[in-house]
Amino acid sequence: MDIAAIHKQILEGAWSGGPTGVIDEYYAPDYVFDGPLNHVQGPEAERAMIASYLEAFPDLRFTVHEQLVDGDRVATRWSAVGTHLGELAGIPPTGRTGDAVGGVSIARFAGGKLQSVWTMWDVHGLLTQLGVVPAAA
Repeated sequence: MDIAAIHKQILEGAWSGGPTGVIDEYYAPDYVFDGPLNHVQGPEAERAMIASYLEAFPDLRFTVHEQLVDGDRVATRWSAVGTHLGELAGIPPTGRTGDAVGGVSIARFAGGKLQSVWTMWDVHGLLTQLGVVPAAA
């Protein structure tokens, strides 16, 4: 099992508006996601979280830049781009594009299933690009 390829498929596929069958195939029933705006448990909660981001950014696209594998974990450095056309975390649509918003995710697999993902991404950079917070002087 190539865990790097699976995690790339999740980001560049399901998170980028592609089919979400990868969730059924690879997620453990007790899967946990932890990120700066979300903490979800279970595959269905992940599917709902992905749907909420795709409602906010219908053209959302992830690009994987680098991956490092260590045993049952894969660290993935990625960026995302999308146009803010729906509400996100209570922020009404701005019509602006979040461009090259970077992040790092660490995914842990066990028994061929994705057990957990810890993600940190540039929330402040996105909010600045959307005009929600002022740019630094």
